[in-house]
Parts: sequence; C-alpha cells; structure tokens
Amino acid sequence: MGQRHQVILLLPKVQYSQKNNPNNRAAQAIAIHHQWLYGKSAVFFLKQFLTWYKNAGRPEGETVPYYIGFGTKEATAVLKAAYSFNAEEGYYHETHELESTNPKTFDNNDGVTMIDLRQPEQPKYCFFALKGGYEANENAKAYEPHSARQYQTYYDVEEWPDIGDLAKVMTKEEFKSGLRLAKKKQAAPNVNI
Repeated sequence: MGQRHQVILLLPKVQYSQKNNPNNRAAQAIAIHHQWLYGKSAVFFLKQFLTWYKNAGRPEGETVPYYIGFGTKEATAVLKAAYSFNAEEGYYHETHELESTNPKTFDNNDGVTMIDLRQPEQPKYCFFALKGGYEANENAKAYEPHSARQYQTYYDVEEWPDIGDLAKVMTKEEFKSGLRLAKKKQAAPNVNI
C-alpha cells in the first residue's frame, strides 16, 4: 500500500592523487525508497535536494560537496534527509536505503527519480516509469526519461515546483548509461579517513 517511489543517485568517480587512498572509488549508484511520494511532492523533493546540492559547501578546489565526494554513507544520509521532510508544510515521512539500485527490484507504482552527479558541475535528472506506467496514468512508457514538466502531465495538479536552472534533464543516452550503472552490483559503502 502507498504511493511507492524510489530515488537513484548517481555519484561521480572520486580519484585522489594517492592511488591507495581508501576514498578513491569508481562512479557508483545509491537508492532510497519512499512509501508516499508521487506527483507534486516528487518534484518538490527533487528541487529540495538540487537546491541543497547547489548551495552545499565544497572543499577548496573541489566540484563535489563534502558529503557527496567522501562517501556513499554520507551521500545516502543527505539524500534521505532531503526526501524526508518539508519544513514549510510540517511534513515528515521516513525514507530508507535500498540494498539494490537495480530498478527491476523496486516495489514501485509512482515512478523513479534519477539524479545524475557523475559530472558534478552539471547535475542532471529525470523521472521514469517502470513497467505498467505511473499509478496516475498507466500509459507512460517504461524506461523513458521524463522532465519534471512531462512527469507532472500524468498527475492532475495545478501548481508545480519549478526545477529552473538547478539541473538539466538527462538525455536518453545519459539515462541509459545511468541505468547501466544502477543495474551493476554496487560496492559496499567506502570507509572515510
């Protein structure tokens, strides 16, 4: 029961000058599950995360915020927090980390948000439906990237949050590449120094 929605966050490759640095890692994906997320709220929480990302502190000379660049554990904590509450409306709903980032394993009925930070200075995103479309409209094509505006057409809401220039919509090629990364078996969260 619920309006189940998942969020996949694609993290950039991190490579420090020391080859044996335990914080070095290949590009990775993490995912969270939200039991009551759909339509306008899915766009709102995406905007909330992207606004944080744009404003987050970055170590000198780095393009990635500290919490994203130094570990999947920290990135997961930030993603869960951004998708858990709306201070203006007094809303809170717990999210939880998913063991698998492969969308085929998701219990879903209202789509998936994919946020791509593999090019940290150019964040991108998309919404996509799994097999069977969105609960609000079963005609949405599965595994096709949608912008926030396209996603909103499947829901009957008059006023929507505007993503603006916080991120660009992923192209089909970027989406397919992100999907391949999400379907890979992910390494355990790295250890921070």
